[in-house]
Amino acid sequence: MLNIQIYDGTTQGSTLLLIISGNSTRLIRMTTKTSKALVRFRSDSTVTFGGFLLSYSASLRRPARPTTSPPPTECGGTYTAPLIGHANVTSPNFPRGYASDLNCLYVFTAPTGRQVKLWFGYVHIETNRDFIVVRNGNTRTSLKLAIITGIRHTQVYQYVSTGNTISFQFTSNHIIRGRGFRAYYEVEGGNQVTSSCGGRLTPTNTPLYIASQNWGLGHYPSNSNCTWVFKTSLSKNVRVCILSINLEGHFADSLKVYNGPSAQFRRLIAITGTHYYTFCINGRSALTMVLETDSSVQNLGFKASYQLYTRKPSTVG
Repeated sequence: MLNIQIYDGTTQGSTLLLIISGNSTRLIRMTTKTSKALVRFRSDSTVTFGGFLLSYSASLRRPARPTTSPPPTECGGTYTAPLIGHANVTSPNFPRGYASDLNCLYVFTAPTGRQVKLWFGYVHIETNRDFIVVRNGNTRTSLKLAIITGIRHTQVYQYVSTGNTISFQFTSNHIIRGRGFRAYYEVEGGNQVTSSCGGRLTPTNTPLYIASQNWGLGHYPSNSNCTWVFKTSLSKNVRVCILSINLEGHFADSLKVYNGPSAQFRRLIAITGTHYYTFCINGRSALTMVLETDSSVQNLGFKASYQLYTRKPSTVG
């Protein structure tokens, strides 16, 4: 891959400011916040082009301009991956838009001897100006695993640490702001995900996980009609949570949940397209979930959890 990467400092552990690739004749201006910059040019062995022309100069730092961007709510932090189930973090003010000039480091830790799995269910940030840099460790100089930028609705990014920590740095500039991101994390191997086209499943007190066919590997098949039935005893209740979903929109492909042991019962929800939040559906002793796809576009599918659910007793005041 041919591109130019510009960092606000002298190493690749410095804040990434810009990635440029392809052909462009327009002038691109970039000002660092520090007194140094690193320009990294990468090329491969396939195709050669004319290259690039770059000029540089020193400038006085201007006072910061007032901004109307939304205030950050929580930026970065250290998180412990759960042994059972998973947890998630989001960019500040998600999904209403993050602030300008953020530099947030998120660190995720598992018990000694275990690994951390990190995945992004939704990414909506400015292309080649705002970045998520994933690293195999807990510092800004750990081995770089990936650079994510732009709007990514049709790909789930999954990463697993070699040790017991993984991290990512989120940076934004002062120009354009997106909705942000939602990232999930868990202990690797702690949650077994069953990827299939339907089945009869028995919920337990501990969350169990299912996914559509080819989840994490590719796209689901066309012309599918898959039914999952979650059933327990009459004295108990069932909860199903749709954790991540990416389907063809406008109900060409859809995921529907019914309040009973078949699709003949009352429909509780119908979902299509891509969504960045979690849907949790509570039923009585049984829920039925149906995935229907057509022959046109195949996307990533969905991942869901299911478990027993205890209803809170109602109170009369």
